[in-house]
Amino acid sequence: MKKTMTAIALLMSANLFAKPTADIAILLDTSGSMQGLINQVRDGLWQTINGLGEIKKDGEVADLRLALYEYGSGVVSQEANFIQMLAPLTTDHTVIAQKLFATEAKGGTEYSGMAIQMASTDLAFSVDAGDFKSIVIAGNETIYQGPVDPLKAAEDSLSKDILVNSIFAGSQTIQVGGGFSGGGFGCAFCPRPNPTPAPPTDPQTELNPIFAEWRDLAKSGGGESLNIDHNNSIPYIASPFDARIIAATEEISETYLPFGINGEAEYRRMRDLDRDVRGSGNGSYIGWGNYRSGNFGQSTYATWDLVSALREGTLDLAVIPVSQLPITFRWLSPEERLEAVMVMEQKRKNLEDEVADLRAKRKIFVDEQLAQRTQDNEANFADAIKQILVKQLKSKGFTLSGN
Repeated sequence: MKKTMTAIALLMSANLFAKPTADIAILLDTSGSMQGLINQVRDGLWQTINGLGEIKKDGEVADLRLALYEYGSGVVSQEANFIQMLAPLTTDHTVIAQKLFATEAKGGTEYSGMAIQMASTDLAFSVDAGDFKSIVIAGNETIYQGPVDPLKAAEDSLSKDILVNSIFAGSQTIQVGGGFSGGGFGCAFCPRPNPTPAPPTDPQTELNPIFAEWRDLAKSGGGESLNIDHNNSIPYIASPFDARIIAATEEISETYLPFGINGEAEYRRMRDLDRDVRGSGNGSYIGWGNYRSGNFGQSTYATWDLVSALREGTLDLAVIPVSQLPITFRWLSPEERLEAVMVMEQKRKNLEDEVADLRAKRKIFVDEQLAQRTQDNEANFADAIKQILVKQLKSKGFTLSGN
């Protein structure tokens, strides 16, 4: 009994001092028709995170942990249900980006119910009732495939305080008599139930029955449902300020000072991702640079970059072995090492301040360009997931500086 009480006391103490946490698992359909969706998530991830800003609860900065699954994968066997975890819940969001750049759309069997069940069971979601926990599943086929009832999987997830949100990559409506896009119904409990009925939106169209399934999936999981055009790329509007923003972002890359056993490897990993994001286009790279200089990126890099560690208040040059410092630091005195880090921090700050000013001017320019456009663009993944998460995080008591 005494041991039990001690264990309970330790658990209560750990929860008392634990940081507030927002856990979000992204489940992507990576079957053959979904390359557009993969590209949207890959290129829009930074836009989504940047748009949330700093996340706090009760005045304390929260950890944002992301996880990534792919389902409908053509590189995973049927024995594994065509599903694999690409990244567990982590505050190192660059891992998510790396996995997305390595992911290709191939395959054709999408077990959404099994994917939800695996994510809610296998991931180490926070056990604190005050923390935010969510699954966001995206796809375009019928949810009724595979051995697990998707609505039951969503209900089970909700019973663990994990919301299930759905993003349907297709239209909410179809032309009357025109049919709809959907895959085979390889489920163990067919025929699938009828989705909640809804009236036609106008005399020529009616509710897409596949969208209705995705809407009911979110309803069962206590979440939200939106639809997107998965082939609609993140809009990029060029501005006169972009060239300097990109050049300054590249200069900021040179201000990182890797330390520790894995410092050099982590720095190379960051630069490799720099190159991949740069190859996705100017819009993606500008968003990536914004993320990297923000609070989420800085927290990630503080474990291996001296400048980020200085900013986070975790830098202690006295405890870092000389052999794990940058080569140019090893022959300096302790005072000279600290001064060198501070000089580099100031250089980075000057560049970041310049970029922040240019971004503000860029925003004014882009907003003016958008105001002159008359056509309505379909929502993309970054828009949809931000809309969902902002609403749900606030309802859970979190505050977001980006909104």
